[in-house]
Amino acid sequence: MKRMSEVFELPITDDNLGYVIDRTTYEEDLLIINAINHVDALADALELLLSDKAMIHVGNDKHLQAKAALASYRGEA
Repeated sequence: MKRMSEVFELPITDDNLGYVIDRTTYEEDLLIINAINHVDALADALELLLSDKAMIHVGNDKHLQAKAALASYRGEA
């Protein structure tokens, strides 16, 4: 599996979004779909981990950073 940075100029912003969408190949479309699915799965795993008592041993700053990252991904921030 290729890293997304090998296929696209990251981060994708409003300025380069049209370029990315208008110029993808079928293979790149599959990579995008796969990346989205993996990111969603990672976000779900992070959410589960944050709700788990196992996070107690993690430093408070790291816990807050993880919660902020998840909230940002979910569009809650």
